[in-house]
Amino acid sequence: MNIKWLHHLSLNQTAAKFSIPNTGTISTWEKLYCSYGFSGLLAKKRGRPSMKKSKSK
Repeated sequence: MNIKWLHHLSLNQTAAKFSIPNTGTISTWEKLYCSYGFSGLLAKKRGRPSMKKSKSK
């Protein structure tokens, strides 16, 4: 986000600079960064949690 902000680039210009095909990705990253800081950009686990196997007697 720093490059976008420092150089006053649009979403399209930023996407072109980093070869990102979808400007929505940059928009999403920017919103997460503004809301949660760097930790908002870290990968999170997705999907359903695995079921624990019950102990059989």
